[in-house]
Amino acid sequence: MPPSTRISRIPSPGPKRTATGVVRAAYRFRNALYRLLRDPADEAAFAEVARVAQSAVRATELVHGVRGGAQRRLSDDAGPALPLHAVARAAEDLPSGEAWRSVRACPGLDCGWLFLDVRGSDGGATWRAAATGRRRAPTPHARRLPSE
Repeated sequence: MPPSTRISRIPSPGPKRTATGVVRAAYRFRNALYRLLRDPADEAAFAEVARVAQSAVRATELVHGVRGGAQRRLSDDAGPALPLHAVARAAEDLPSGEAWRSVRACPGLDCGWLFLDVRGSDGGATWRAAATGRRRAPTPHARRLPSE
């Protein structure tokens, strides 16, 4: 069986989305994921993240792996929703694993960035200037993305 042979395909439901609709859905997903990572008890945020993640799973296909076996990949048929599905597939593991416990928020003024504190529990989950060791405000290129 050639490596590119499709074994099974689960079609995504409904009509193809327009690019504008996908951008709006991406903003909603991003905002819901942000809220969920800040507050894991936020049921509305969880419902939105789960809805988009499940839609992304439905947009995958099972393909024969290069070294045998099988693997899931996003179908090219997803159209403009392909990037949203890719982000949702990558993001769904974060709140479902232990990594969410190491999510921290940037303490910078009006920043809003989240990051994984991989340094452990030494209390150093702040951004510090290397030379002075003082907290600093985020630079203009590190500002939070605008909401919809």
